[in-house]
Amino acid sequence: MGLKNHIDLRKYQIFNRKVNKVDIPDGREEGFLIKQINKEWIDLGYKKLDGKHFSSYILEIEKL
Repeated sequence: MGLKNHIDLRKYQIFNRKVNKVDIPDGREEGFLIKQINKEWIDLGYKKLDGKHFSSYILEIEKL
């Protein structure tokens, strides 16, 4: 991934993680896909790479 995307993984990197809530319709709903696409993305946490060590911080999804 790093070489393909021109990211130097030897340096300190932070990768932000985001999530959005997806609704499940009961049946056919006009404009459903557009509503889902336009939903706000919420910060879920991050992963941090420091040399060869990965650490992560992720919020509890149920609380979002």
